[in-house]
Amino acid sequence: MIYGGGWIGMEIAAVARTKDVPVTVVVREDRILRQLGDLISDRFLQAHRDHGVEFALNSTIASIDGAGERGTVEAVTLHDGRRIDASRLLIGVGAEPRVELAREAGLAIDNGVLVDDSLRSSRPEIVAVGDIANAENAWVGHRIRVEHWAMALTQPEVAARTLVGTRPTTEGRRSSTPTSTTSAWSSVASSRPTRRWCSATPTTATSASGCAPTACRAPRSTSTRGRATRSTPCSAQAGPSTRSG
Repeated sequence: MIYGGGWIGMEIAAVARTKDVPVTVVVREDRILRQLGDLISDRFLQAHRDHGVEFALNSTIASIDGAGERGTVEAVTLHDGRRIDASRLLIGVGAEPRVELAREAGLAIDNGVLVDDSLRSSRPEIVAVGDIANAENAWVGHRIRVEHWAMALTQPEVAARTLVGTRPTTEGRRSSTPTSTTSAWSSVASSRPTRRWCSATPTTATSASGCAPTACRAPRSTSTRGRATRSTPCSAQAGPSTRSG
């Protein structure tokens, strides 16, 4: 049993299914990975369902049933009275942003620090990055806090360029340098279909740089000493993975 439809919950669900472990995911909202937008969220939901993951959407856990407060889990009871047997329970319901310092600095706050697409807060000289940044996102059409480690890698460069007043140029060439928080987010949200079930966290802007745990790679162009090459596609018989494809 998994409580929470975020990154951690979906990764554990995918791994558990590779071991033929029955999995039920209880989600408070009507979708998983809501920060990716409706279309991509729906794709992930269907991928997990296709591989045997059961979902209780728009649901919460009313009680955890077992042998005392520190004993083994036997089942959980949902808010609607349904009782689901469970020998293990993982709770991964996200993190609450700590905004005390931002509030003292007079920054606009709502589910984190409100920032624009360049990560600039309501005080132009202050930027916010990572889980605390509730950033405008042109792709999904509203603000989101992604809560994914990839943002901690990509957003700082966006923030630094915002502070010094420069933006990377892509004239005449392709660049992987993120130019805004939306482009940084796209490295997390990429979901190009492959012939393998890759079900949780992308790592780079190449959409599917590899599918753990077997490191089978989705098709993409590479370059080796000037020669155009393509990596080997994942086998149609391959099992579930923990990376997005």
